[in-house]
Amino acid sequence: MYKLFLSTVLLFLLAGCDCLQTLKGTVVDATTGNPLSNAIVYKELDNSIRDTTDAQGMFEISDITSTKDCNNIKLIAERSGYNTLALTAPNGADIIIKLSN
Repeated sequence: MYKLFLSTVLLFLLAGCDCLQTLKGTVVDATTGNPLSNAIVYKELDNSIRDTTDAQGMFEISDITSTKDCNNIKLIAERSGYNTLALTAPNGADIIIKLSN
């Protein structure tokens, strides 16, 4: 009985984690196209899942899960001096985020 209970719990836990993703991309200035370092990109409603862009404007966020939509993840991108941008990133795509000021 105990093994059946543990198996059931494990099944539910794994079912909720079927959308592990890694998102990669670049944050650039919308006008010039130049990469923006020190921009922060994070998952909407969970800013603990985040990355800060490097000198080339590149970021990578790993182990993103979504229980509602495995194909699209809602992100927020922000940098001092620029407007904050909310966007939806498709699963598995390298994305370019254009921030305007």
